[in-house]
Amino acid sequence: MTTAPARGQLRRARHLRVEDLLTVDEHQALLAYAADHEHDLSRSTIARGEEVAGPTVELDPGLRRSRTLHHLDDVISAMFEPTLRAMLPAARQELGVPWFRLGTIERQLHVHGPGDFFGVHVDNGTGATAGRLVSAVYYFHETPRRFTGGSLWLYDQFDVGGRLYTAPRRTVIEPSDNSLVIFPSSVPHEIEPVRSASDAYRSSRFSITFWFRVTEDGADLGDRRADRTG
Repeated sequence: MTTAPARGQLRRARHLRVEDLLTVDEHQALLAYAADHEHDLSRSTIARGEEVAGPTVELDPGLRRSRTLHHLDDVISAMFEPTLRAMLPAARQELGVPWFRLGTIERQLHVHGPGDFFGVHVDNGTGATAGRLVSAVYYFHETPRRFTGGSLWLYDQFDVGGRLYTAPRRTVIEPSDNSLVIFPSSVPHEIEPVRSASDAYRSSRFSITFWFRVTEDGADLGDRRADRTG
């Protein structure tokens, strides 16, 4: 991410927040699912390379540290996808994201324990991820919460002659249990390091990240303001 002096037009980092997204039963089922898949997690990676057609990943402990479950069962996806698809038209307009024909919704479960973090990045900065236009993060954890930190930091940007630079101003979003945060995938953001006195898995900060991707034949359809997702 490139940082510039305070000049040019300031673009605020827009976001939406939805509280109490899942029912009590769904929330408990999701916690149980995360617990059952503790040993299926792998070290989180980052995408590299503009030229690739598929995901290319590299480990970079200086930028990111956490664990990821890349493939979620359909029953878990069914908890979210109808609601997310229904939310997209209004969310897109509130976030200032032009109309696009929705293709797939990517999803991954992430677990952040003591010291885990993710440095400043955007969600669509490579060839493999360029189709991501809207990001959504669902937070959940055991009660009572046994960690601090782990906030999402969304950064404003300076528009200097059409080129965007990361601004020092940021919006801090707490990872509140059973809440969803939606923001444009192009907004620079990071995850504050998690602090916890316990290494117990169930004490972790859990989240599921969703990415709304434009369909491959929908990238050039223009800015259509109708409330539809295609």
